[in-house]
Amino acid sequence: MQKIIQLYIALGMFNFIQGQEFKNLKIDVLVTQLSYSVKDIKPVYHNSKMYYVNTNDNSRLFSKKFEVAYPFFKKSALVKNNGKYGIVDLKGNYLVQPIHDTFSLAPYEHECYIVIFNKNNIFDLNRAQKTDSYTICEEYALPERYFFKGENEKYGVKKEDSIIINARYDTIFTVDSKFIIASMNEKIGVIDNNDNRLIDFIYDDLIYSKDESFQYTYPVFGLKKDEEWVYFKNGTKIIESPYNCTSFTTSLKNSIGIFTTKGKKNILFKNGSTLNNSYDFISENGLVGIRNNKVFLINSDGSEQLYYKQ
Repeated sequence: MQKIIQLYIALGMFNFIQGQEFKNLKIDVLVTQLSYSVKDIKPVYHNSKMYYVNTNDNSRLFSKKFEVAYPFFKKSALVKNNGKYGIVDLKGNYLVQPIHDTFSLAPYEHECYIVIFNKNNIFDLNRAQKTDSYTICEEYALPERYFFKGENEKYGVKKEDSIIINARYDTIFTVDSKFIIASMNEKIGVIDNNDNRLIDFIYDDLIYSKDESFQYTYPVFGLKKDEEWVYFKNGTKIIESPYNCTSFTTSLKNSIGIFTTKGKKNILFKNGSTLNNSYDFISENGLVGIRNNKVFLINSDGSEQLYYKQ
């Protein structure tokens, strides 16, 4: 059996560019906020400045321009001007003057609308007002089902303390509420929580993504037989493809995952198509790509929009 690849996707973590600045632009902030921001207001780059557009009629939201314009939330957005950070509302008025040298976001990705300038200046972009509280800790969910090793050196599955699948598998890679990926006789297959086979044990290799913190396995995964990858969602076949996806956390509609070919990143879709262009970097959620020192917003139809360039 070949080496199995498992990708742990921790909340708020992206690949190598996470936490770094693209000169004036913080890529990790852009990537995180795009997933949770409103979709009908879009930042646009033109002549070294950025402004906001209402995508419903392609009109300018207001005339003011910025060095960097981050995604808009319900009532306000984070911007950068003259090297300083501030907050603007839907009319372009500054709610927080651009006087801050730096900022951070609340510690959990789903709270990326909380901008922290300092301990006395915390701003809620959704409500367009200051706030003095945000989540500082969360309890990770304990797994309802988990695998165990029996006295026979084989593996099975328990729910709480009760055995629901007897220990008869060589390996159990992951246990999800809808599928269990396991191996038997050096071949990989998939069963459900009643030990019924969803996918025959005929595959030699496996790749899947998992958020270990919250015990969540992403529903799309790949199994390889001979030289062909077969992609499944919750155990149901989607497509066969020669492309070896290495992440399944993309949020683009009908996307399967990110793959690399000739050193460039691209995204595979359920109909077998790929993006119109390849990139040096694609964020784990598939929404941001970087190519030739330019940052692009990626669309589900395979097209791109220039967001920022050096």
